[in-house]
Amino acid sequence: MKRTKTREIYNQKYYKAKIMLDDPWFKRRIRNLNKKFEQFGYPIPKTGFKTLEEQIVWRNKKYEIDLENQVKKRYQKEVKKIVGDKKKWDSKTQYKLDALKVKLLPPVVGEESREILKHFNINSEDRGFLNFLEQYFFFKKNVLYTPTFHISWMPHFKTGKMELYIKLSGHTTKEDIVDNWDNIAKEQKLLLDYVGKNKEWIYFKRDNEIYQLYLKLRSERKGKRSELSNSLEKQIYDKLGKKYRLNLSDIRHIVSKVKKKSYVDPKGTL
Repeated sequence: MKRTKTREIYNQKYYKAKIMLDDPWFKRRIRNLNKKFEQFGYPIPKTGFKTLEEQIVWRNKKYEIDLENQVKKRYQKEVKKIVGDKKKWDSKTQYKLDALKVKLLPPVVGEESREILKHFNINSEDRGFLNFLEQYFFFKKNVLYTPTFHISWMPHFKTGKMELYIKLSGHTTKEDIVDNWDNIAKEQKLLLDYVGKNKEWIYFKRDNEIYQLYLKLRSERKGKRSELSNSLEKQIYDKLGKKYRLNLSDIRHIVSKVKKKSYVDPKGTL
């Protein structure tokens, strides 16, 4: 699926997100998450990051601090003390490992988000809710936005050739398609039959007359194609060159152009 612009859709998911934000358990979880990051030396701004660039700077700082403090090495060392060389252990040992992880490792927002969704009986792999929680935690955006439609590539059930599809939702509007046309156009350009701007063939009558003469003359001649090439060019020039003020190179180009644009592929070449 290709990403499209989103907007507020007042459906069940939208209000589930609103209920989640107002829940005391959720608020405590977010506060604890913020405190944990602060303890590790890379606090999140209370009002969230203003730009994606700010978040990237924060992530780089987090990486450097974790590397300097050898966070993972310390954790692995402590795990070794608890389980030794065992590959399996009981629930009591697992509880110790979980407590150790909370104590020594910085939180992972993706894991925290999945735990939050499970608490609210929401699919923990729902991309819409996962994105919503990440946007809320890092940027303090408190609205769940829903894609207005989906763009996808699928193979044709008979030919197997990839085709471009737009899947509409019950809330899709004409404005949604118009607002997202840039995204649609980018995908459209990948279609094999994409022709770009729809321009009229200004000199079609002239070019087709030349091409039809080429077909007629070629059908009347016998011999190898390479031997006929210059001869046909000259005959077309003698009949129509002066009429349209064309040279031999122009004629060759026109014949080639008509073949391509009309998808005509007759035997032989000029």
